[in-house]
Amino acid sequence: MDRGFAGLCFSLLAGVGLLALPGVTQAANVGHYYNCAGEGTAAMANAITTAGHTPVNVTVPNAATLAGLDVLWVNHNYTYFCAGGDDEWMANQAAINAAIQNGLVLQVFDRVTSEADYGTVASAYVPGASAITFVNSYTSNVDIPAGSPLLAYGIDSTTLDGGNSSAHGYGVAVSLPAGSTIWANDGTVDHAVMFSYHFGAGTVIYSSVPLDFYMDSNNNFSQILAPASVAAAVASVSEVTTTCASEGYTGTKLTWCMNICEKGYTGATLDMWIHRWINKYRDLPYCAVEGNVPQPK
Repeated sequence: MDRGFAGLCFSLLAGVGLLALPGVTQAANVGHYYNCAGEGTAAMANAITTAGHTPVNVTVPNAATLAGLDVLWVNHNYTYFCAGGDDEWMANQAAINAAIQNGLVLQVFDRVTSEADYGTVASAYVPGASAITFVNSYTSNVDIPAGSPLLAYGIDSTTLDGGNSSAHGYGVAVSLPAGSTIWANDGTVDHAVMFSYHFGAGTVIYSSVPLDFYMDSNNNFSQILAPASVAAAVASVSEVTTTCASEGYTGTKLTWCMNICEKGYTGATLDMWIHRWINKYRDLPYCAVEGNVPQPK
C-alpha cells in the first residue's frame, strides 16, 4: 500500500464528456514521459489528444528529442518502486535544463516531493527548484485559488477532492522562485501543491498530485485535470517571458525591480518601492514603463 494512498476513483462531473478546452487554436507537440516506464503511456497520449494537441512519446529526454517539443509532460513515481527509473532523466539533466531555458515548458506531476529515503528529492531533479522547500503531506483536499490557470478549464476547489492522497505534498510559497504562480493549494494558501515559475525563456509547472496513479481509470484526475493541465501548459508557451533578471538588472537594482514587478505588492508597499526606485535611478523599471505592474496572484 502506498503510504496510505487510496485508489478512490472520483465520479466525473455530470455532463462533461470531452472537456471543452478554451484557447486551442493550433496543435502543439507535447512530449509525454513516465519515469517508471522509461517512455510515455497510452493514457497520457489520449489526454494530450483530448486537449487538442499532438502526443510525442519520449523514450530518452535528450537534446535531439526535446528540440521538437513545445511541452514535455512528465509523470513521476518513487524510484523506490522502479529502480533506475530516474537514470535517463538524470543523465540528460543538462539537456533538459537547456531546453527549458530556450523556451520549453516542463510539466511534472510528482508522487513524492522530498522523501530522500525513496531515492527521490524534487529539488534535485526539477530544474530551477534547488531553493524550494518541499514538504511531504498527504491530503484529500485540493483548492484552486483565484488567478489559477486551471480555473479557465472548469477545475474548481471541489474537482480534485475526495481521495486519501489527492496530493502528496507542497512547496512552501515563500521559497518559490520570484514571480511564481500558485495553481492549487491544500487548503492552506501558502502550501502550493501545484505552481509554475519561469526558468530562462521557458516555464516549469510542478505538482504533487500523483497523476500517474490515476491515469488508467476514469476519474476527475485522468479525464479532467490531465487534458486541462496540458492545455494550460501549451497556453503558457506563447507567454512573453520578461523578468528583472532577463532585463539585465543586478544587485540592488535587481532586488528593487523584483519588489516592484515580481512580488505582487500593491498599495502603499508598491508605492514605496516605486518612489524609492525613482529617487535613486530617475526612471522606471521595465514593467512600470510598460504599464504592467502585476497584481497579487
